[in-house]
Amino acid sequence: MRAAVVEGQGRLGIKEVKDPVLLNNSVLIEVRACAICGSDLRIVYGIDRRARFPMIIGHEMAGIVKQVGEKVDSFSKGDKVTVAPGVSCGKCSMCKRGVKNLCENMIPIGYSHPGGFAQYMVPPSLALTEGFVNKIPHNLSLDKAILKEAAEGNY
Repeated sequence: MRAAVVEGQGRLGIKEVKDPVLLNNSVLIEVRACAICGSDLRIVYGIDRRARFPMIIGHEMAGIVKQVGEKVDSFSKGDKVTVAPGVSCGKCSMCKRGVKNLCENMIPIGYSHPGGFAQYMVPPSLALTEGFVNKIPHNLSLDKAILKEAAEGNY
């Protein structure tokens, strides 16, 4: 598949990469829309050094579920979905206190887990079990759905 990959500071390019592997407890999403966020630019320019390289950036995305892992029953092929920009564990002290945005084990999409600047993506399994993959109404366009994270201002 084709993806926008950051190889290091100032080195962003479109390249062929391996398709993501569908996990038994996740979904394969065909990314149809992904916004460019200021944090994506900070990764590219080397200002935010938390990202692992090479990395497919992009955390404000929406798409269509193309395949469903055999242990997933909450999503179906064809569902329109968004993926939260960060996936919390649900088990650490911060998550248990209800402040999942301060999770001690956060999996940030586009930093340590491949993001949405690709044809396909498989979110972390925790994204499904902890509620960070969300169905969107079929009458909502995907280019509008990507604004969900920015409009909410948190995850």
